[in-house]
Amino acid sequence: IRLSKAGGDACLVSRHRRIYNGAALAYLLKYDAMLAYAVNGEPLGINDGYPLRLTAFGLFGYKWANYINRIELINGPSLGFWERYGYDDKAVVPLERRTFYEGEDAQPIEY
Repeated sequence: IRLSKAGGDACLVSRHRRIYNGAALAYLLKYDAMLAYAVNGEPLGINDGYPLRLTAFGLFGYKWANYINRIELINGPSLGFWERYGYDDKAVVPLERRTFYEGEDAQPIEY
């Protein structure tokens, strides 16, 4: 896994040069996004996103990048794989849908 030291306000996570996912660094830091390397005490398998998988609380699944082998900090947003096909770049799950699994105390995702 390589982490760029260039700095910036956005983050690209990728598994291949042409397939990547962008995320705002402000979101990743504010909501404690995690890079998972294991599940239930066992290393991630190839079908689970080995070697790393991004968990992105409150965002739609297409932002939960898997098979991550590179993390790069960049200046400004960059459209990821799905966003180039019209998906929303922020990918925030609406509050009324999140209350189903988070309960009535769910708060809006803001970053």
